[in-house]
Order: sequence, then structure tokens, then C-alpha cells
Amino acid sequence: MRQALEIKCWKCREVFTMGAEVSRKPGPLVEVAIPCPFCQTTNQATVRADQVKFTVLYRDGQSAEAVELDQPGAFKDQVFEGTPPAAP
Repeated sequence: MRQALEIKCWKCREVFTMGAEVSRKPGPLVEVAIPCPFCQTTNQATVRADQVKFTVLYRDGQSAEAVELDQPGAFKDQVFEGTPPAAP
């Protein structure tokens, strides 16, 4: 499922939104290189599960962590820092 992802450009510091496909494989949930629409600089964006976890409170008062990636807006209200792409 595609998710909206907000990235802060590492060079110009502007925030932009892009669509990203969430991986079902082990490793990062999202790993993409995308050009900034403001300055055209390529940003590497990596999102790991521990960056998007939130707490779900159950009726018995105990809590557990969950990542709801099948719902739209799993990354909502979160801005991820773009980084320079790794050298080839």
C-alpha cells in the first residue's frame, strides 16, 4: 500500500510530500531516493518500523505497540529527514 511521506530536504530544508510504497520485506519500511521539487536535490529517505510505532491502549489498561501500515496515513503528522544519497 502506498503512503504519503513528508520529507524535509537535506539541502534547502523545505518540506515536501511524496507517495511511497511500503515494503513487506525485512529491513526498512521505505527506502527511496527522490528529487526535492524546490531545489531538485536528490534526497535519500529511509523509514524504519521503530520510527512510526505508536501506542495502542487496550481496555485492560495494558498497552502494546503496533504499526498500522494497511491504513492510509500511517506516517501522518511525521516529517522524515532527507539525507544525501550514498555514493555509488
